[in-house]
Amino acid sequence: KLQQRLISRVRRIAIRCRGFHRAKRPPHHTSDSYSRSQPLGSDQLQASTGPRRSPCLVDREPEPDTSRAVAVLDSNPNDADRDQPGDGKGKAVHLGERDCSLQRRHQKVFEEAPGPCITEEERARIGKICADAVGKINYIGAGTIEFLYENGEFYFIEMNTRLQVEHPVTEGIFGVDLVREQIRVASGLPLSFEQDDLEINGHAIEVRINAERLPNFAPCPGKVTAYHAPGGLGVRMDSALYNGYSIPPYYDSLIGKLIVHGRDRTEALARLERALSELIVDGVDTTVPLFNQLLAEDDIHSGDYNIHWLEKWLEETYGA
Repeated sequence: KLQQRLISRVRRIAIRCRGFHRAKRPPHHTSDSYSRSQPLGSDQLQASTGPRRSPCLVDREPEPDTSRAVAVLDSNPNDADRDQPGDGKGKAVHLGERDCSLQRRHQKVFEEAPGPCITEEERARIGKICADAVGKINYIGAGTIEFLYENGEFYFIEMNTRLQVEHPVTEGIFGVDLVREQIRVASGLPLSFEQDDLEINGHAIEVRINAERLPNFAPCPGKVTAYHAPGGLGVRMDSALYNGYSIPPYYDSLIGKLIVHGRDRTEALARLERALSELIVDGVDTTVPLFNQLLAEDDIHSGDYNIHWLEKWLEETYGA
């Protein structure tokens, strides 16, 4: 039953994508504005799809009740993402989860894989449910299913029919190229690996480097007067920056992603601290100081955090 409900939900998402329909998310929402969610597979599970913005070009299944939303729990869940690439011929695999709980205004700033709060047994159980559901609708390409996780229960939020910003941490621990797999299946080729080929190797962390001024995170466009990317074993910097680049004021403030990989979480955190110390972006303010401060926190090192942790810390630290 749990798997059938997930299949139905993913199928609705695929139909909306084929019909060029995109749900509109409310502009502002807090944990108090959500109704309490139900565990994945419960009869009360609902998805928030918002008002229709355009007619669908294909037949739809009945829309879920839009008066309810998948909730941020009243307690302290973690946010988990899962990549489920499919070949369009009934085959799909799962690549573990990423913990994306450190968020500010529902925007992720720090992501890691595997999640520090999920057991291997839970990882395998929910991964199989997701991969089977995606396979049964003949999904093709990259896809990411998002959940909340708490006390052994997963709560379905949505499926994004694309790669996400934080996909490099999944690539890091599995040694795969997800962009390459997208191109392969789009050209009619099968995935280049089977589920049994996928084994977690070490730990990976990504931090999003934004051109923003602390403590209020105001956008900080301008000219980059000096840029140096960190390097070395287990360090990856995804960015288009260069000396003299002018950051425009018209787009998202994300200017780079710093990804590190280590043999375990302790080594990954140490490697992140070293890489941040090497990164140079002069001429504009960035969020690098935020990550330097976070790495001094015991909860970050223990992995004892949830979706509310960062905003509470910001309020205590900056009053923001």
